[in-house]
Amino acid sequence: MGATVVGGDDLDVLMPRAAISVLVLDPRVRKSDVPIVVRQLGFAHVTSTRILKPTHDRWYFYLVYGTPHFKGLVEFRELERTAVDEQERVRFAAKQEIREARTGQTELFTSDDVASVPASFEVERDVQRDLAVERLRALLRRHPKVRYEDALSTLLELPLVWEADIKRIILDLRVAGELDVVSLNLPKRTPKKGHLLVRRSVS
Repeated sequence: MGATVVGGDDLDVLMPRAAISVLVLDPRVRKSDVPIVVRQLGFAHVTSTRILKPTHDRWYFYLVYGTPHFKGLVEFRELERTAVDEQERVRFAAKQEIREARTGQTELFTSDDVASVPASFEVERDVQRDLAVERLRALLRRHPKVRYEDALSTLLELPLVWEADIKRIILDLRVAGELDVVSLNLPKRTPKKGHLLVRRSVS
């Protein structure tokens, strides 16, 4: 799977394939346009992730990904999960190098010290997780019974939301009395493929 680099006039030349990734480098391209085009090519699931500039809190490029199967989303999000920590370490080291060059002083902590690495993406993750909660509630309002795989594919389209987050959201809503997780009509503790999420009736 290669990446298609998108500039200002490239949106019309994307060709469908088993899966597609689109690298958005041109700031003139609106981030919301590319997923629409990718979805119009027939991909059932479309999502994106952002890469920040090493020394600035602005995006360097966006990667938009389309796949016909929810498993592609799971794999894409797992890659994102493993990449964000490395991205933050690189950004921490780059910013630290600039600070040390400016002050002439060596700082105590390095990017290898995990506790010292700023987790700027956690603020974004909190926002996205809140959106995931509301998206799941909306899904259950429309469909009182939802397969776990369908909920997973819907919520994984949100950037920086990972399968472990979704399982935690489901369990939290279960504890809050908003849904049940069932398999063969028996309650289950941990959601997984083959299970149903069933909206509880509001008394």
